[in-house]
Amino acid sequence: TRYEGVSAIEKSMLVIQQIQKLEQLRNDRIDDPLYDGVPIPIPINIGTMNGGTWPSSVSDLVTLEGRYGVAPNEKMDDAKKEF
Repeated sequence: TRYEGVSAIEKSMLVIQQIQKLEQLRNDRIDDPLYDGVPIPIPINIGTMNGGTWPSSVSDLVTLEGRYGVAPNEKMDDAKKEF
């Protein structure tokens, strides 16, 4: 039961919220005119989420997978550090 442990699925919601904030921050910095009119020039997208092994148990592990957009002229190492 949840009162005896921590649900990784519930905690993953906090991680997703922070990823959304990071996406907004990164996109607010884009000023390249090639991206004018593009709502999300460098998206961060979570495409899969897996967690739990049984419907009635508290999940102790969640795996999120997705895409992390990199801005033009941004170094990959810098993008990784910011994440």
